[in-house]
Amino acid sequence: MAALQGLHPSLRKQATLVALAFVLILFPFIDQLAQTRWIATTIEIQIFIMLALGLNITVGFAGLLDLGYAAFFAIGAYTTGLLSSPQLNIHWNFWLVIFIAAGVAAIAGVLLGTPTLRLRGDYLAIVTLGFGEIVPVLFRNLTSVRIDEPISKIIGGLIGRPEIALCLLGCESPINLTGGESGINPIDRPFLPIIGTFTSSNYYPWYYLILLLVVLAYFFIGRLRDSRLGRAWTAIREDELAASAMGINLVKTKLLAFSMGATFSGFAGAFYAAYISAIFPSVFDFSVSVIILCMVILGGLGNMNGVILGGIVIMGADRLVLPQLAKLLEGIRNTSILPYIANPQWQDFIRISLDPTQMRMFLFGLTLVIMMLVRPEGIIPDKQHQAELHSDELENQDALAKSTGV
Repeated sequence: MAALQGLHPSLRKQATLVALAFVLILFPFIDQLAQTRWIATTIEIQIFIMLALGLNITVGFAGLLDLGYAAFFAIGAYTTGLLSSPQLNIHWNFWLVIFIAAGVAAIAGVLLGTPTLRLRGDYLAIVTLGFGEIVPVLFRNLTSVRIDEPISKIIGGLIGRPEIALCLLGCESPINLTGGESGINPIDRPFLPIIGTFTSSNYYPWYYLILLLVVLAYFFIGRLRDSRLGRAWTAIREDELAASAMGINLVKTKLLAFSMGATFSGFAGAFYAAYISAIFPSVFDFSVSVIILCMVILGGLGNMNGVILGGIVIMGADRLVLPQLAKLLEGIRNTSILPYIANPQWQDFIRISLDPTQMRMFLFGLTLVIMMLVRPEGIIPDKQHQAELHSDELENQDALAKSTGV
């Protein structure tokens, strides 16, 4: 990759893409030969990269702060679980269900965006945060579902005869829709004629499937960014009032931002449910939304390459670096520190203090604080964001250039 930088600029981008594609395609075989066993972690990283690319539409392109993005991830996963599992005794084909899950997540994005059209900044963040907290609670409690016909139920309540209400669903016994805290398990897995059914012991089909989804997401989101809709998102992000004055339909454009961002989260949720073959509401808590947002901010708002790099850095640190560092510190702690400390309370304190996996959220927060102080535009910034955050420096450079005549 370093050698390619010496090529002519017209050839450099193409050669870099070819080299990167070559590495990504051969990575599972390299991982097997090197015995690093990173392929499972790589699959998880790619799931979160796809989530970050979707959130970048809402936050990076349109400037709408979404703190409940994990809710769409959960909706996509639970849609797959309900349509491809013994929970409701429905076993639809995964290749159909994954698009249904994305569509349901897109509808949920519209439902979230509708009441937030008049909100901006912190108020929008609070509403999306509430939505993100409601969805896991909803999935935890849909364990006894019975649906009655509303008109007959109201009439029966008014006349004191609730038994005349017409039942539509769950008449004989209420339906356990989501499995509560136990979740949905097992979930059917994809099937291809040559490969057969995807299994937990063979990571190769899963790796290439999520890689294909990420590549397609990158392509379609790039087309959206360069389209008329993408320019409308940018206009709303820069100045909502000016965008409205120029004739941009704020309602339609904002709803499309929420919907398109949620769509890619639905794809990721469907893949995750089939890959794990089980889903639990505790997986989709608020920390997931925070981690995804950290990827977007760390990599660079509005820059898809930066978002991918941010996802690799954060998830790579969380899934690879911190566990290995924890093992190293554990060996040092058990051999060089704990034998010389007699107090059990101090031993427990040192065990927790020298375990980086227990401080992962603290480390993520510290990383964000440092980034906001040192490089607020992100690792690979979008040009417009960089110009906004460093407008004073650019003005000083222009003034210095005029004064010196350069």
